[in-house]
Amino acid sequence: MSEIAHRTSPAGGIVTLVEPSGNTRTVKVEGAGTLATAPTAPTTATATTGGTLAAGTYGYRITEVASNGTESPASTEVTQVTTGTTSTVTLTLPAVRNVGNTFNIYGRTSGSETLLATGVTGTYTDTGAATPGATVYPTVSSALKLKDQLGRVLLDNIRLATAEHGETNVYRNRIP
Repeated sequence: MSEIAHRTSPAGGIVTLVEPSGNTRTVKVEGAGTLATAPTAPTTATATTGGTLAAGTYGYRITEVASNGTESPASTEVTQVTTGTTSTVTLTLPAVRNVGNTFNIYGRTSGSETLLATGVTGTYTDTGAATPGATVYPTVSSALKLKDQLGRVLLDNIRLATAEHGETNVYRNRIP
């Protein structure tokens, strides 16, 4: 067995594993498809009326959820500054990567966002009415399998960790 480190985002489910010796191995990621990587972060806008958000800086992240319940790692954080005491923050979400997918919204406290809403597409407006839950955004994908070019399972029930800025996935594991 050799320890490997995956240092590139999976594109089309194919990743290159780099062994400490420098040898590379191409494998297929199965189980989450396009949801093995974080979605593009939403854009934000604010209004000074219509809500109950006080002046401050609010942070948000999103995850994409497939119809089978598979949830992607979270996007990078976006923040929005509000003024006054009746502000709202509107998130404009990216297009879903597969028909039937939706987004979960995590937000409010910048740096430690928790679940605000599920099953969202298009836009989401945080008026301050929703109470953030205890669920923290995921930093890894749902369970996956790595298969070699002949279809043999190399690793089962693995998870791809998402780097803070979403540009790479990094994990360490042992494979034969």
